Amino acid sequence: MTEVLYIIIIALLGLSFGSFISVLVNRLHNGKTLFGRSECPNCHHKLASLDLVPLFSFISLKGKCRYCKEKISWQYFLVEFSTCVLFVASFVFNYFFLDFNILILIRDLVVIFSLVSIFVYDVKYMEIPDEISIPAIVVIAVLNYFIYKNPESIVLGGTIGAMFFLIQFMISKGKWIGGGDIRMGLLIGVLMGPQKAIFAIFLSYFVGAIYSIPLMVNKYFNKNKVEKVEVDQNVLPLAPFLVIGTLLVLFFSGFIVKMLS
Repeated sequence: MTEVLYIIIIALLGLSFGSFISVLVNRLHNGKTLFGRSECPNCHHKLASLDLVPLFSFISLKGKCRYCKEKISWQYFLVEFSTCVLFVASFVFNYFFLDFNILILIRDLVVIFSLVSIFVYDVKYMEIPDEISIPAIVVIAVLNYFIYKNPESIVLGGTIGAMFFLIQFMISKGKWIGGGDIRMGLLIGVLMGPQKAIFAIFLSYFVGAIYSIPLMVNKYFNKNKVEKVEVDQNVLPLAPFLVIGTLLVLFFSGFIVKMLS
């Protein structure tokens, strides 16, 4: 019964933080303060408390603003749901399958919140904001220090992760990747240490290739059937694949080691 209560609490936290992620992403991009009441992006009507209940409000309002009836972006529902699922999954893995440590759980929840925020921001705006990545790097580094007492792994992992992307940035003069990807590599390295960071980055590129190849094939066979588009419209954001690879390694590497030991 206690475990069920814990899961419910974590799920509610996930929903709350998922709701905040959409607010954070939108207000950071528009240069607005994080304080103050939310409003409809279409009619700018201030939203009531019942309009802000994660998942429930979207469902009850049938995906439309209560005041102007404009459609609400599915982003809000999907981000809230995904963050909730990831929070619960993190707790379940840590509590039932690994040697439970409250600091590791807190760190993993910070990681999930940060990575989902970066995922959404990069998909929407093709940018990784320092306002999210840098605080995440600092908090994760501090938590990992107290968890593992291994500063060498933190420093080495961060260096390898950052250098991997810095070299690409310098060779391409910023055409292949952006500066935000360098900070993303630093975050992954600080989180996982050198070996897991390398695997997470490799897995991220592998997932990206699986996603990109069908798009390239489709573009090749339909190049004479569609109008020419600008080059930057065909550029895929890198952060979502890095997020996926990192979360896969974060969740399953420890679980696999535990099962095999």
